[in-house]
Amino acid sequence: MLWQFWLRGRGPTPLSDKVRYAIVDRYRTTDENVAKLSMIRKSGKFAGRKVTHIRVFDPSEITSDITNYSDLDTDQSSVRYVGRIEKGGYLYLDRPMKEYRHNPDSSI
Repeated sequence: MLWQFWLRGRGPTPLSDKVRYAIVDRYRTTDENVAKLSMIRKSGKFAGRKVTHIRVFDPSEITSDITNYSDLDTDQSSVRYVGRIEKGGYLYLDRPMKEYRHNPDSSI
């Protein structure tokens, strides 16, 4: 069993090469835009499998100290990408879903 105790309370870190490449390649952004981003991780499960959850965010938009993954729960506006790293290093990355706001004047 692989223990990942070093991922708890670790705080923000620079993007790994794999995450940086995935953002640049998939979302067609520049290295300069990605260079200012940081990521934070936590161990967890997805569909019963052990994974490492990640959040990629812009630290310049954060007003409080970020020491763990859940610190970004209250400041979702600065989170640019969310994802997970599975066993074997497979990376799944997406943009966070924006909260749906019902517009009563909308015809949809």
